[in-house]
Amino acid sequence: MNGKEFLLKDIFPSKIVLATKVPTDLPKNAHTHINRPSHGFAFHREGPKTYHFWDKKDIEVDANTVIFMPKGSSYNVSGEIKPQKSCYAINFDLPYDFPCEPFLYRPREPAKLLELFKEAEKAWRTKTPGYMEKCLSCLSEIISALKNDLTVSYMSSEQRSIIAPALDFIAENYTTKKISVGELAEMCSISEVYLRKLFVSAVGKSPVAYINHMRLERGLELLKSGEYTVSAASKECGFSDECYFSREFKKHYGFAPGVFKEKQA
Repeated sequence: MNGKEFLLKDIFPSKIVLATKVPTDLPKNAHTHINRPSHGFAFHREGPKTYHFWDKKDIEVDANTVIFMPKGSSYNVSGEIKPQKSCYAINFDLPYDFPCEPFLYRPREPAKLLELFKEAEKAWRTKTPGYMEKCLSCLSEIISALKNDLTVSYMSSEQRSIIAPALDFIAENYTTKKISVGELAEMCSISEVYLRKLFVSAVGKSPVAYINHMRLERGLELLKSGEYTVSAASKECGFSDECYFSREFKKHYGFAPGVFKEKQA
């Protein structure tokens, strides 16, 4: 899974492992990480530096860029260290595992993201009541900003306005109605071919795959709540066939919905 695919998923961080300002006076071997125990975002205030991911391509970071380091990755970092320019990092867990490649992101509003990283670091360092919730809130805002950047960069406002009726209709009805590409194209007054093209540009998926994605993410939420059986979650999120739901869920997340439910118990 590449960076675009990762950000287009609904991401539900379950726990903050660490929110920190990375010291600049660490010994050289401290910049080597083997089999990361959690996912992480890092905001770099300086560059260039190079992340040498083992068995993968190198990623060079510049000032005001965000890099994602997936759980299980191994790498070392090289480059000039400037004491006045710290790097901020937030490490976190997800309630489910899926493979993802490391990636670099250049935000449109780096100052806004830097403040969020700083707020998370301060909350974690001071440990005032509610600090964990504050860190999770900052991380959610960071992910939201990156998602928004991604959507804006891949699609013009005119194109977004064309498929807005389809996106709104799906949001209102994906759990209760069978939705066809034909009716979506008709409500947008465009051809099915053009609709598919705009969907891929906007959300990285075809209309059918996008609807399926919405249903699976809703199913994940229901199972995570602990209040739904697999069968009930399947129906509630818009699947009429529990077996099909289970197959698609496992294909999407890498494990069966029953396994995920057991983990939440």
